[in-house]
Amino acid sequence: MSTEENVRQIVANELSVSRAVCQETLKKMQIHYELVMKLSLSPAEINWVKNEFADHTAMAEICLEEEDIQELKRATTCMSLYTTKLHQLAKPN
Repeated sequence: MSTEENVRQIVANELSVSRAVCQETLKKMQIHYELVMKLSLSPAEINWVKNEFADHTAMAEICLEEEDIQELKRATTCMSLYTTKLHQLAKPN
């Protein structure tokens, strides 16, 4: 196998793994979103949670359709940070 074929295989594997991680992170974010929306939050917090969820979901769906490893990783990181914030909202003070 040539070096070019090796590189193509490595990139294809990386893309596959990045896509799978992004999909799983999206599922985790959706679960946290559904749980947080059942809490008694202020109207401002509810608005923020809804808007951010819509933005992150749209970004993830677009990235999952493209073959850009860097954008998949960026979307995954953003969703992970948002999910962490949702988790913090759910914790009692």
